[in-house]
Amino acid sequence: MDQEPVDQSSGTAEAKPKLFQNINGVIAGLTGLVVAAGGLVAAYTGLKPDNKPVEEPIEQAAPNDQAAQQAVGTNAPADTAAEVEYPILYTGDTRDGISVKIEFDDNEWVLTEGRGTPYTYVEMLSSDEKVLKAFDKDTGYYLRWPINGGLVEESQDDEDYDPYADVKPSN
Repeated sequence: MDQEPVDQSSGTAEAKPKLFQNINGVIAGLTGLVVAAGGLVAAYTGLKPDNKPVEEPIEQAAPNDQAAQQAVGTNAPADTAAEVEYPILYTGDTRDGISVKIEFDDNEWVLTEGRGTPYTYVEMLSSDEKVLKAFDKDTGYYLRWPINGGLVEESQDDEDYDPYADVKPSN
């Protein structure tokens, strides 16, 4: 035991504190964790189901697809005499007492309040065959109303509808 203890702090690699001796490994490990977490977040947002059902405007239906036209309830002519004709003009009053008109014109629904600006709505497929539904691309509003007239409702998200007007068929 005549040997003296060797001072290991004199070497260049051993001169660093113990925490910094493996700093490259720590950095690589942290980088791996960040990349893995980012991948998990991207996978989750890409794979999670969208709760909102996708509804396509009628104008995307094939023009010769008679079944699609009848299912949606458009006023386009068909080859059969059994086609149901829906009203193309509704009139009534908003909840504020302003006169309102909803008219089918040139394959679109046009809503006009009083003598104001007309709003153009594209007809959409409705889950209820007794209800018409339309979407305004410019304002982002949805409308729905019974085919035989009644309460017109509006929505900005196609989920929560508010009363808008009462209408009746006028043609």
